[in-house]
Amino acid sequence: MVQANNPHAHLESRFDTPGAGPGPSTRQYSPRFLPEPLPDNAAHPFTLKDIHPELAGMDILDYVTQTTRAQMIHDGGQRLDNADMLAIEAFNYKVNTDISSRAYGKLRQAFPGRLGDLPTEPRLKKYIKTLSGLAGREIHCCVNSCIAYTGEYELLENCPHCLEARFRPICNDQARRIPRRIFLYLSLMTRLRNLYRDPAMAQKLRYRAERKAEDNVLRDIFDGAHYNRLCGERVVVGGNTLGHRYFSKPTDIALGLSSNGFGPFKSRKQSCWPLLVFNYNLPPSIRTRLENMLCLGVIPGPNSPKEIDTFLEPFIDELELLARGSLCMPTCWHALAICLPLQS
Repeated sequence: MVQANNPHAHLESRFDTPGAGPGPSTRQYSPRFLPEPLPDNAAHPFTLKDIHPELAGMDILDYVTQTTRAQMIHDGGQRLDNADMLAIEAFNYKVNTDISSRAYGKLRQAFPGRLGDLPTEPRLKKYIKTLSGLAGREIHCCVNSCIAYTGEYELLENCPHCLEARFRPICNDQARRIPRRIFLYLSLMTRLRNLYRDPAMAQKLRYRAERKAEDNVLRDIFDGAHYNRLCGERVVVGGNTLGHRYFSKPTDIALGLSSNGFGPFKSRKQSCWPLLVFNYNLPPSIRTRLENMLCLGVIPGPNSPKEIDTFLEPFIDELELLARGSLCMPTCWHALAICLPLQS
């Protein structure tokens, strides 16, 4: 029993039962010492980045958002109410029939009391943007589509090729200046995440990982020398070699980029350039279907771009994040690394 005058005794030691506790033991105990502290300039070997490399490039909001969404999927997902379903059905009808805005606005008058609270077109667009999580990113571009004001051109106020002004000359307020032309970029990462939320589509995306190659037979790009060489190399981003190899996981995705100009409305004087991404993880029989192609945006024209890579800057930024494993869906996949075989 601990003596009351013991200066090291616990305050509650007077309630101890005499004789209680472990009995004598013959086991030899070796003393344990705390590890010596590392020098101030030494990198700690157990940082969060080392333990979870897929978090590189993510901020706290991205991490919390993706974790919350993954938990929702694990719990059965968010249920759509009647208003949500009505908005989705109305949007599908408008897209599939290509009706005008005026015709869509007349639907509630044509069927009074039978369409419920059919949203107006502006409200419908906001509704679908919220439900899908896909919002376009507006990027300033040259009025003649020579360049997009990204990268080294981000702060320019005149096009370096045609010298046209970037902003309209009607407002001197720097915060409210209006660009003369805008290129709308649609996020790739959001749509890849949505693809893996559909169990049927997620299964189709396993084509690349599960296909069986045949010797001396070329049936797909995955039978080529370039793909097989990449499989043995580590991913390189910005000159830095990462710890994983290309296509080392079944969820790694191969993408192809295609773009070509065409004259809208049968015009030969103007051209616009859609930026299309093909998902090579899908079987060849369905990968070129319209619903399976991913449109990054349309370079508006009227002329062909002088530097198309400036329009691809946000796309490349996303690819670098994906290559580092920054898109993480714990319940559906672990990390996504991208290889981009460019095509034209």
